[in-house]
Amino acid sequence: MQKQNLKQYQKFKNEKFQKKHVFTSDYNKTFVLNLLPGQEIPTHTHEGYELQITVLRGKGKVRVNHEEELFSEGDILKCDAKDKFSLINCSQEKLTCLAILFKV
Repeated sequence: MQKQNLKQYQKFKNEKFQKKHVFTSDYNKTFVLNLLPGQEIPTHTHEGYELQITVLRGKGKVRVNHEEELFSEGDILKCDAKDKFSLINCSQEKLTCLAILFKV
């Protein structure tokens, strides 16, 4: 068993968003994404992996393919391997998300 407290992964930098790895195995990757107001994760895919992402703190806007949604604390999102994904912190507060990539 491995246990981590996600608060220790909530680190922010003015230059760009922060990605902090929590667990990694052959089948999945778990990490925390931290975005200050105005920061964004550019559009990309996770070929070979399904993405599940949950907002732990704050709010932002998520884009999957051509759909945009507001995304706030407690929301969870699932993306298929070929989905185009981006995230922007369009609020005035810090945004922290837990992301898990599952090998498909």
